[in-house]
Amino acid sequence: MNHEIFMRRAIELARRAGSDTKSNPQVGAVLVYNGRIIGEGYHMKYGESHAEVNAVASVSKNERHLISKSSIYVSLEPCCFFGKTPACTDLILKEGIKKVYVSYVDKTPEVSGQGLAILRSKGVEVNENILEEEGELLAMPRNVLADENRPYVILKYAESNDGFLSKEGSQIWLTSHFSKVLVHKWRSESDAITVGKNTILVDNPSLDNRLFYGGNPKRIVLDRKNNLGKDYKIFDNSSHTIVLSEGSDQDTEEQNFLETFNWSSILKSLAERKVKTLFVEGGAKLLSAIYESGLWDETRLLISQTNLNEGIRVQKPAAWNEIQRLKVGKDMLIQIRPNR
Repeated sequence: MNHEIFMRRAIELARRAGSDTKSNPQVGAVLVYNGRIIGEGYHMKYGESHAEVNAVASVSKNERHLISKSSIYVSLEPCCFFGKTPACTDLILKEGIKKVYVSYVDKTPEVSGQGLAILRSKGVEVNENILEEEGELLAMPRNVLADENRPYVILKYAESNDGFLSKEGSQIWLTSHFSKVLVHKWRSESDAITVGKNTILVDNPSLDNRLFYGGNPKRIVLDRKNNLGKDYKIFDNSSHTIVLSEGSDQDTEEQNFLETFNWSSILKSLAERKVKTLFVEGGAKLLSAIYESGLWDETRLLISQTNLNEGIRVQKPAAWNEIQRLKVGKDMLIQIRPNR
């Protein structure tokens, strides 16, 4: 049996949730009997049924007797504790499923291998690392939040063909409309989006999701001195905006004060708000500071055919891991991960 086919389907299902799972992971599950899928599901929304529950529930009434004779493919290790919903290990045992295939482990402290250990202790055959690399990438946002107590950080910016981000004090759109739609898709998949104060002063962005379906991410404003006026687009009511500033004042729903205003403390503050995926669209100063900190997980760099000849550059790491290059209309998208 080609186990990768069924795991790929589980991963495909998991991605459908987008950012609706919030701080919970994206997970997909597929029930297979004799080489045929009889049930499938994914974790659709934070606080609601997990993927395994939905996969079992999707099995037709006349095939429910096949569940105990089936194998289940899950993109992430089944949970083994009662949180918002019951433990999925209990469901697997209750349904009498004898074979479990898992792509990657869940780094949540209450799980972290214990789910698999429980299943094995009850006589369930557990097979790990099916499409491990794809499963790891899918689980990475949740695992970073659980393991490192910070959001998964995606840096997105566009450069001219000769390597400039922009010109001092001016708003320049380098890439195509197609790239802009793609960026809005990425926004829809993120819990929160952040920029620095200078980007707001120069560009006055809305940071919403106008060009793609799905909800708007939370908007995070980095305003160290807390003196940005409220007449900018980012302070409209289209989505929730949180301002992060330096100071010791009492936090509110709309504002956090950090005694130490650096990227590490910013990420810790956002983790406390259960932000799992943070999309950064800041300017050169913010991007350079994040690169220097080392606290980032992915860069999506769009290269335009336009030459600026002069301007502002991002101070990038001396070395990084380029994953792929893709043509996006007339632009080039480079996906990059840090060397770790």
